Amino acid sequence: MSRADIVKRQLEAISAEADVEMAAVRAALPALTKEELRDHLRRFILYKFLLDPDCEEEDIRRLSQMSIEKLLAMSTRDLNTSDLGIGCGGTSSVDNKIILLFMALGRELEITMDPLRTPSLKTVPLLTEEVYTLLKEAGRVL
Repeated sequence: MSRADIVKRQLEAISAEADVEMAAVRAALPALTKEELRDHLRRFILYKFLLDPDCEEEDIRRLSQMSIEKLLAMSTRDLNTSDLGIGCGGTSSVDNKIILLFMALGRELEITMDPLRTPSLKTVPLLTEEVYTLLKEAGRVL
């Protein structure tokens, strides 16, 4: 098995872990607590950003930067850049990752995040508060 195949399998396994976190959130509804949501969102973000689960950083922009740094440190021959979803002209890679993260959360949890509010969601606790409020407003948490 080639190094590229190994990396691809690792990325698929990490993506599956992120899916598990969102499935756990959906399964816990409507009795999901804000603290449980925070723990799941935190792990979801770390998996999506390919960061270690024991990472203590709370700032979403910094997490995104750390993720980019990690990807850049990987050998380009080990990565298929088409798998990275590079694009979105006019924005930084850090911003792209954050936008894609918020889109994934909206899709996974069937919520609509206000694009005017998302720039203020700078930390995992602030994001948790917003997502919990949206779930509550939709009648999906008690």
